[in-house]
Amino acid sequence: MAKSGKENLVQSAITLALQSYCSAPGRPQLRQFPPFANQQGAGMRKYCGDIVGLLDDAQALLLEVKERDCDSNLLREFDDNQFADNLVFEELGVPIAYVYNETATLEYYCWPRDEQTWPETTLRQVKRSPPTQLPGRSPAVSGHGSLLEWLGRQQGEDAAANFGRIHGAISGPDDLRNGMLILLYGVSQNEIAALKPAELKRVVGWLRNNSSLYPHHIQKLQTIFGESAAVFSSFARAQPVPPVAPPPADDDDSQHSAGPYFNSGPV
Repeated sequence: MAKSGKENLVQSAITLALQSYCSAPGRPQLRQFPPFANQQGAGMRKYCGDIVGLLDDAQALLLEVKERDCDSNLLREFDDNQFADNLVFEELGVPIAYVYNETATLEYYCWPRDEQTWPETTLRQVKRSPPTQLPGRSPAVSGHGSLLEWLGRQQGEDAAANFGRIHGAISGPDDLRNGMLILLYGVSQNEIAALKPAELKRVVGWLRNNSSLYPHHIQKLQTIFGESAAVFSSFARAQPVPPVAPPPADDDDSQHSAGPYFNSGPV
C-alpha cells in the first residue's frame, strides 16, 4: 500500500533510529529489509509489514507504520482490510505490530538535535502495539509501550530456536515472507523437529517458490502436519468456478416436446 509523504517521514525516522540505536555495542544487532509497496500484503510471498528485520538473527521485527494525527488521535491511512489480515497473522503467532508517532514531531526531525541521544529519544516517542491491543483507527495510546521499551526486552532473549529449527532457511530479513513466518510461528517446534530433512526442504520450497498453494500442496501439508496444516489454508489457490449454462428461456421452442401445435403435417 502506497504511503503519504507524512507517513513516509514517520517510517524513515523509525528506520534510521533503529539502525543507529542497534549499532551500539551491547544492543540487539539488527538487519533490516524495507519491502516496496507492491511487495506488501497478505499473500504467501508478500510481507506483512513496512519494516521487516532480524534482531540478532533470532527474532523477527515486523512493523506496520502509521502516522498518528495527535489532535484527533486517529491513524491516518488506516486500512481495515489490512488490519483484519494482521489480526489473523497475530492469532497464528506472527509477531506483527503497529507503530505510530506519539508526538507530532519526532526527535529525528528536530533541529538542532543531540547526535548522541536522538535515536533513543525517537524510539521512545514511537508507540508499539500488537493488532489486538491497538485496537483500531483510534489507538489506545496510554496503554501502549514504546518501541524503545520493546527493544530493551529483546536483549538477552533467546528466540533462536524458532529459526534454528528450520535449519538455516532464513538467511536474511528478506526471507521473512508471510509463508515462512507461518511456518516459523504457526507450526509447533515439536512438529518441525519431527520432520525428516527432505520433508522440511520440500515444505520450505513450496512456501518460497509459489505465490499460493495448489490443492496437491495442501494435501501434502495435511499428510505432513495433520490438523496443523490448517494454518496455511489462507494461502490456498482459489479454484475456478465451472461455468454454468444459463437456464433456457421460457419461450425456447427447443425445450418443448412436439405436439399438435408444432406438427407441420396435415391435421
